[in-house]
Amino acid sequence: MLAVLRNPGAMQRLSFNQSRQRYFLSLRFKQYVYDKGLEELRNEARFMVNKNIKNKPENDGNQTPINHPICIAMHATATCCRKCLFKWHRIPGYLELSEKQVEYLVSLIMGWIRKNC
Repeated sequence: MLAVLRNPGAMQRLSFNQSRQRYFLSLRFKQYVYDKGLEELRNEARFMVNKNIKNKPENDGNQTPINHPICIAMHATATCCRKCLFKWHRIPGYLELSEKQVEYLVSLIMGWIRKNC
């Protein structure tokens, strides 16, 4: 399972994917990030991952909106649904995510936010 957590090729492939490149943080969302701080945002990201994709949701593929900086980062890093998790990160969609996997996803999301602010 550790190989699943260490998939550096996924982020490189994502950086070349046109549909993932279209995501960016508006000035309003950047201000939100600065106001909240990275630690509070990390807690929010962990909450959203646990809420939206830790267990396979019934509405998989439709559960992550684009109305929050973390949601935008989830789409940009292909951590928005179980289908994308399998396609880009090879994390099976039929199992509940482990805490290590949740932390891996949160790290990807936070890395994208840091890079884009």
